[in-house]
Amino acid sequence: MSERLVSVALPVALDRGFTYAVPTSWPSAPEPGARVLVPFANRGLVGVVRAAPPEKLNGARIKLLEEVLDPPGAPSLTPKLARLCEWVADYYVAPVGEVYRLALPGLLTGHDVRRVMLSEAGAQALTAAREVVLQPVDDAGLPTAAEQRVLAALASAPGASSRSNG
Repeated sequence: MSERLVSVALPVALDRGFTYAVPTSWPSAPEPGARVLVPFANRGLVGVVRAAPPEKLNGARIKLLEEVLDPPGAPSLTPKLARLCEWVADYYVAPVGEVYRLALPGLLTGHDVRRVMLSEAGAQALTAAREVVLQPVDDAGLPTAAEQRVLAALASAPGASSRSNG
């Protein structure tokens, strides 16, 4: 089986994507638009997987992706937004990773982002009233300050679990 490679946009002042290998233990490569943690210059950086094909590197040692930060099927950048970032980088001759960073400032720079989701038991115990409260958050995407307070209360309720991304 050939090595699975992806192109990653990193928030650095170099105008190109960086090629990384997908670990063989992963069932599939992360989808374009997903945030990934990668080793870069003796530190870890958060980047975004690009739809562009990875560069062919003759004889260079290719490093492995360390972690996918977005849940499967929910990349931080939609395909449409990723295409816009690529266009902006090309049109304005800007480093592609910096353009991606500006599209998702808090997410791409690695600031702590807390995602709250229902556990299996919590989903089964979800009352109709709680479901009504959660629906606008699902529809709107990013919560307002008031919604964040509600989410914090729900996150601490029995039957909920949370994890931190970033």
